[in-house]
Amino acid sequence: MNSKSCTFVEDEDELHFVIQNAKVKTEENRSPRLLCLHGKGSNIEISKLQISRLELDQYFEVTFLQGPFRYVEQSRVGSEYPDLYAWTSSSEDISEPMAVSNIHCLLKSLILILRHVEVYGSYDAVYGFSQGALL
Repeated sequence: MNSKSCTFVEDEDELHFVIQNAKVKTEENRSPRLLCLHGKGSNIEISKLQISRLELDQYFEVTFLQGPFRYVEQSRVGSEYPDLYAWTSSSEDISEPMAVSNIHCLLKSLILILRHVEVYGSYDAVYGFSQGALL
């Protein structure tokens, strides 16, 4: 059994996040809220590009959450985005049968997401890419 523990990049009580206002407001002057969870080895800036290409930022107020684990396998994305993150320990492949420590890390991430929703309010929709969709 793997005894590796989860090491968070940020303060364990709250995830780093960025809010981007919708470009178009509804008649009630309220935009629906979208929670955006990036994939493994990604970050908020990459998620902004994905959301923009889908034009979801036109009508949604988007909150981009950043995973609490630093992703160290940088070669896939390149040096354009030096700070990459994940929702679980990057040393284990999430497609493989999950080790207990990996499940523990995912549960910690899920608790942080739920805590964010509890503090900052509910969302009308969730966009999850890859590992973010798993959560």
